[in-house]
Amino acid sequence: MNIIQAMEDPNLFGSFFRGPSWRPWRAVLKALFALEPEPDDLAAFERVAGGRGWPVQVPREAYFVCGRRGGKSYIVALIATYLACFHSYREYLKPGERGTVMILAADRAQARTLMGYIRGFFAELPLLAQMVKSERAEAVDLINGVSIEITTASFRGVRGYTVVAAIADEVAFWRGENSLNPDHEIFKALRPAMLTIPNAMLLALSSPYRRGGVLWEAYRDYYGQADPNRLVIQAPSQVMNPTLPADYIADEYAKDPISAAAEYGAEFRSDVSAFLDPDWIDAAAIGENRDMAPRDGIEYAAFIDASGGKGDSYTLGIAHMEDGERVLDVIRGRAPPFQPKEVTRQFAEIAKRYGVSYVSGDKYGAEWVAQEWRDNGLGYEPSEIPRSQIYLETEGAFAAGEVVLPNHPRLVGELRALERKPRSGGRDVVDHPPNGHDDYANAACGALWMVRKEFQLTPSIREL
Repeated sequence: MNIIQAMEDPNLFGSFFRGPSWRPWRAVLKALFALEPEPDDLAAFERVAGGRGWPVQVPREAYFVCGRRGGKSYIVALIATYLACFHSYREYLKPGERGTVMILAADRAQARTLMGYIRGFFAELPLLAQMVKSERAEAVDLINGVSIEITTASFRGVRGYTVVAAIADEVAFWRGENSLNPDHEIFKALRPAMLTIPNAMLLALSSPYRRGGVLWEAYRDYYGQADPNRLVIQAPSQVMNPTLPADYIADEYAKDPISAAAEYGAEFRSDVSAFLDPDWIDAAAIGENRDMAPRDGIEYAAFIDASGGKGDSYTLGIAHMEDGERVLDVIRGRAPPFQPKEVTRQFAEIAKRYGVSYVSGDKYGAEWVAQEWRDNGLGYEPSEIPRSQIYLETEGAFAAGEVVLPNHPRLVGELRALERKPRSGGRDVVDHPPNGHDDYANAACGALWMVRKEFQLTPSIREL
């Protein structure tokens, strides 16, 4: 039984995919599985495939760039369930080895949503329910030796599996603490896990974001190209879900054309770019991931990114100037939950070892932050410029190779993930990406900014 037959069968998925709104998805699924098209399918496919011909074989990799509210999450659940239940992988699995249909989601909330759809299929359809061997919190194990497992995006989480199919949901919004491109790392880990399964499929679906990452690269290189191993489609929301209210989407375009074009038009944003060149960061992160010992005769500066202990990390950066280079000696952070008073006390002890008499930071909770630092014998001065401007002020030093950093994974990852957005009539804005963090980057760049003045010069740290 092919996926369209299963999708239309009233004893299987037919009750979940009734109505004309699913017709565009039927055409795309026929193309994905290289099924025989009807005339209407060819027209629908041509609209989203950039002019490439109908696939003659099932591609090993497929990338669907789709607008929001187009039904892609439900389609993810359908594809995962169909592959697990109706494809046979036994001849490729060793005795006792389980094959995994792995769904990687951007975050836990999305993972729970997708698992809810999948569990709904098995709960509502008796023909599928009898295939369930057991259920776990994030997985359904089937009697045919295949499991459907949901996980949040992590390259460590995919190792040790035999992956018969991998579905990357909202891949354009995957964010890692230790990497600008967790999608690259995860895909590198996934492909070897799929090598022993000849008919394994890697499918990435997402609404688009900035022009970077595996989704953008696949779109850039293969959209409209008749590559037998790759299929790329680009589909606005109203194309995949014609029932969406046109007046609402028109209003969104009127309010913010660039954002709406990404959200509903499936167009990659042209106004968002990486702030720092990755090569600049790699050239700067030459030190070991540990503090540099304080030395006599050097003037140090300290910058903090304070937190109340619930949402963000509380971070500290200490830096100095050496032979024209800005050197980050210390980067420390405490992830929530924590007691701000205790973290401030610990950070103050560190700052004192470097002869620091005061620290600087943004205006977050300025009074309680200042008081806590005063209670620990150090002054606190709110930064004279905002965080975004601090980033912009340090850009030139990174570009000129005048920054030395410890190779701290969290710091490097946050620096790589910083985004630049133009602002009409003024300076660009630099910030962390959606659902991301920049606590370590803020403390580090703040300290590097503070030593921009002519501090006492000593031999280059690179020569020590």
